[in-house]
Amino acid sequence: MHHVSGMIDTVVLAICHSTFSVVPNRYKTDLAYDIGFMLTTLSSGGVSGFLIGYAVKKGIKIIIGIAGLLLGGLAYLNYKGLVSVDWEKIASMSNQAISEFSLDSASYASSVVDSQVMPTMVNFGVPLTGSFAAGFILGCLKG
Repeated sequence: MHHVSGMIDTVVLAICHSTFSVVPNRYKTDLAYDIGFMLTTLSSGGVSGFLIGYAVKKGIKIIIGIAGLLLGGLAYLNYKGLVSVDWEKIASMSNQAISEFSLDSASYASSVVDSQVMPTMVNFGVPLTGSFAAGFILGCLKG
């Protein structure tokens, strides 16, 4: 196990040395660490984004299916005359819920980011968030 780890470190340092030959020796190990950190951040963000996107799409499909069955059942009972459904009231309530949800989520997102978070976001959050977003989109497309 130690031998494989040593080989990986040697390959990473060789790549860093050949690519960044102008970098002083004391920074070569830091550069290898930074590249490893970046690759770990990108891969973990992408994989977790894919899994969450896949699960979200499956969950949304289930919720929409249940809502469709419920509305279909109400329409059938309304057609048979067993119940009376006010479709205009249902439409206005659903539109109101959608607009409140979109306004609340937008105001929350703008209040979270402040000046103390920005340095962390640049070093860690931007690659993680970018790879997470790409993985989330792929997960939603495959789900």
